[in-house]
Amino acid sequence: MKTRPPEAPLKAPDKRPEAPLKAPGKRALTAALVLLMGLLVACGGSSTSADKPTVFKATDAGFSAEFPSQPQRTASTHDVTTEVRYEALSANAAEDVIVQYLASPGPMAGVTQTLLDQQMDGSASSVSGTVVSRANLTFLGRQAEDGVIKGPNGHAIRMRAFFVPSDNVEQYFVLSGGAATLDAAHPAYDRLLASFQLTS
Repeated sequence: MKTRPPEAPLKAPDKRPEAPLKAPGKRALTAALVLLMGLLVACGGSSTSADKPTVFKATDAGFSAEFPSQPQRTASTHDVTTEVRYEALSANAAEDVIVQYLASPGPMAGVTQTLLDQQMDGSASSVSGTVVSRANLTFLGRQAEDGVIKGPNGHAIRMRAFFVPSDNVEQYFVLSGGAATLDAAHPAYDRLLASFQLTS
């Protein structure tokens, strides 16, 4: 698999980006899928500013969702796979939320559940973490997988992955939220999930 240099994720002071994640195996998804998490360290004290939730419509990725602030967009193409990524930090930098969209020409190749499991396992491996929980569910009428990954420093990544197959394009979404600890509140990620809609 080809890899590309990591993108600079949004991050709060003293945060470090984690290693890239790899996409599930598929001939059209031969390029590395990068999902850099600006995973967070405990922020002691209370926030002096509140989130300014932004309902954002991404026409190039076919979704709308509420982010804790205006998301930053990055896009790239690897071989035949297009990746569009939207990332936003909460006002007090307690959470980092990301929507990542990938599209490749052709129908989906492989068993959906196997591909979702591979995504979750690969995500944990790429940050030297452990999947501490996972659950299969239906999200927007599609098979999906939720997972919680514990990083080596105790930080947590919550993820939801699902495919939106069509006749001529495989579309894949990863929604994620990073927080300082497994038991840290994650309201921005919860709002992202609750408000997420496909628009195309």
